[in-house]
Amino acid sequence: MLLLKRTKKKARTLIPFVTDFVTKLTKPMFQNIDVVRYTQMSRALKVGEVYGKCLLQRSYQENAEEIARKLVTEYPEHGFPIYPDDASELGLRLTPIPQAIKGVMESITQCLSGLNAIGKIIVGGTGP
Repeated sequence: MLLLKRTKKKARTLIPFVTDFVTKLTKPMFQNIDVVRYTQMSRALKVGEVYGKCLLQRSYQENAEEIARKLVTEYPEHGFPIYPDDASELGLRLTPIPQAIKGVMESITQCLSGLNAIGKIIVGGTGP
């Protein structure tokens, strides 16, 4: 609209110039996008969202879909902590941790500080 007003030219005259400008401006940004990888990741996120909704449905009937969507979009990886205030904002109900379990969790946290592990924790075990 700005170009139409300032140049007093018709839209069909300006469209080729504008199209060329926008193409040259955005090409560097879009030329390196891997569409196949993007599609795969989009599907993985959608699967996570649908699965999350299924898991939440029993306890959060009316909010399950919204909570699942927020978990997928706002907390995109397992390493991103969800603090109690964040959980409340998401609409999740919190249950206080019994003191006995809290103590065990704190001692495990101290032992595993900085460690990422996949598998099970075996009491008294040495692991694989």
